[in-house]
Amino acid sequence: MRGVLLLGAAHYPELWTSEVFAKDLELMKRIGLNVVRVAEFTWSLLEPIEGRYDFVWLHELVDSYGRNGIRVVLGTPTATPPPWLVKKYPDVLPVDFNGVPARYGVRREYCPNNPVYRTLTERIVRRLASEFRDDGNVIGFQIDNEVHWGEASSWRYCYCPYCIARFREYLRARYGDIDTLNKAMGTLVWSHRFTDFDEITPPKPPFDLYNRSLTIEWLRFRSLSWVEYVRFQASILKEVAPDKFVTTNLMGLYPEIDYYELCRDLDVCSTDVYPKFGADTYDPAFIALIYDATRNMSRNRRFIVMELQAGATDGYGYVSPEGIGVFKLGVSPEPGEIRKWVYQAVAHGAEGVLFWNWRTNCIGKEQFWHGILDHDGIPRRRFNEVEKVFSELYRIGKAVDGTSVEAKTAVLLSYDSLWAADVIERGYYSHSYVGELIKAYKALWLNRVEVDVIPPNSTFESYGVIVAPFLYLADGGLVDRLREFVYRGGVLLLTPRAFTKDEYNRVRIDDTKIQELTGVKIKEYTRLPADSEALVKFTEWSPIMHGMTVRGSSWLEVYEPVTANPIAYTKWSWLSDEPIVTLNTYGKGETIAIGTVLPQDVLTNLVKEILVFKNIAPIIHEDDYDPSIEYYARVMGTGKLIFIINHGATDRKAKFELKNITEVTDLLTDKKIEPGKIELPLRAHDVKILSVK
Repeated sequence: MRGVLLLGAAHYPELWTSEVFAKDLELMKRIGLNVVRVAEFTWSLLEPIEGRYDFVWLHELVDSYGRNGIRVVLGTPTATPPPWLVKKYPDVLPVDFNGVPARYGVRREYCPNNPVYRTLTERIVRRLASEFRDDGNVIGFQIDNEVHWGEASSWRYCYCPYCIARFREYLRARYGDIDTLNKAMGTLVWSHRFTDFDEITPPKPPFDLYNRSLTIEWLRFRSLSWVEYVRFQASILKEVAPDKFVTTNLMGLYPEIDYYELCRDLDVCSTDVYPKFGADTYDPAFIALIYDATRNMSRNRRFIVMELQAGATDGYGYVSPEGIGVFKLGVSPEPGEIRKWVYQAVAHGAEGVLFWNWRTNCIGKEQFWHGILDHDGIPRRRFNEVEKVFSELYRIGKAVDGTSVEAKTAVLLSYDSLWAADVIERGYYSHSYVGELIKAYKALWLNRVEVDVIPPNSTFESYGVIVAPFLYLADGGLVDRLREFVYRGGVLLLTPRAFTKDEYNRVRIDDTKIQELTGVKIKEYTRLPADSEALVKFTEWSPIMHGMTVRGSSWLEVYEPVTANPIAYTKWSWLSDEPIVTLNTYGKGETIAIGTVLPQDVLTNLVKEILVFKNIAPIIHEDDYDPSIEYYARVMGTGKLIFIINHGATDRKAKFELKNITEVTDLLTDKKIEPGKIELPLRAHDVKILSVK
């Protein structure tokens, strides 16, 4: 994979005639496409009858791609079990809480814990790997497709006998005996004390009605079910075809699976990104967050965008706890947006970008999910734009290869906190975990620094600043690692409700270590009414935001300082002059605790002053700040590539200064630029890349 960026698309030649396939190959060569992902939905072709395989057609396709200089990523076809399988083995279908199985007819109609499906999975995956392990045109395998409980399960959970049995086994392995479980979970509440693991039934939505500890374990188990299923396939592929890379395509920040764990055994991470799916507009900071998270989900920080939006997306119905809804037909990318999306991915570390899909389908479900080509296959604006960006990336590929994103700041992404706050206690708070995560990331992104989005079990020594938004649930190990991080000189920024729950999702009582870290006790807290705001006034002697007055919403917690210094006080209703922002010196570092939910602009300014306080310099120094322009960097040695991306729909000018730089080159034009203060015109959705030394 190293050396050349993977530039390609998902392709479904099985849906078209051989004449269309031949035309596609000609256009792929013209556009400079060097890789396709194929076959992830072809189980009914590969095994039309149980035990009878047909790989001849797929070999012919792979050979045709190879003759045209196109490499192949093969998808294991397990996301779409064929009709014969479900007819013969109906218990592979996921089952709802009432024991009703899903109806066949969409996709993802299977339970990953079903032993029969595991057996059938091993058979088809092993055969696929065996067929292509010596084929040089095949460079890797994608496991399944967007693993999740899927459209077949209205609540996206399975309560089949196999899931229930394995959940009980999971609990037995974790707790050892039933008395330990009862004690840890507090099952005496509502007289739920168990005498045997076989008495335990998984909870169902709405989850807040159930024991909090049991429910967090169910959500962990549900995630682990997919982690183990992906790991199961990865082990087969690596055993049979060890020279091919193994990946699976994630779905951005899909909340139901711990992606850090899912990717641990993969050679490279992949993700799918559709900026305008289900919405007329989008926040480019959120897309950047997806990339910076995916990079850190990969055990070697390598990732591919396996599916990038190539045109307007299809409408999509969905079922949620709130009922049935639908995403409208998407709006088409504006001129320049597709190229911009590619460069944003590359800026954040992507080693390849594949579009979904090559040619818009005329049949089946996703008839209006547009690809690079429209239904008629005639090259138009989107095709030409992809051709342009591929051509540019071939020219600059050597300069990009070997560079990487190096961050001194990080945002902590805790799936336990997400599940505890946004799933189990969904709707309890006026703010959400995911919302605060995005806000925290954006506060760093807008301050022009590189960011890693990291899990709780990371090592923190390479960072100067860590933001831990809404860290609702934290185990003792995480508390100890954060203490060590601060003690050695780091700055930790905490937002409201930090450390509220322990690893069992119980309200934490023993908080001695946390008090040493934060230097405060929580004196009082309340949810703020929807129309209410708390006044927050920073002191004149505060090292950040000194003398400023701002407002917070949603939540209010006031502090009783133990060793911390109050740097802001609040006034709200009956509360007056109570500490609401504190700074605690712990060892060589500092912990800053904020007791209310700050708006984006205030949090961004606060983070800016923390970065100055910690001497973390931005990528560029702006003369005229424009939040619609993104700056991001990839480095190698003393050199750096600075990506400048106009996310606005109008022309802009990037005005900034590069300090301590002696050489600047516009990588896309090879023109030299005078170092120092720089002014660059940017068309709508335009991109510039500067090579600096």
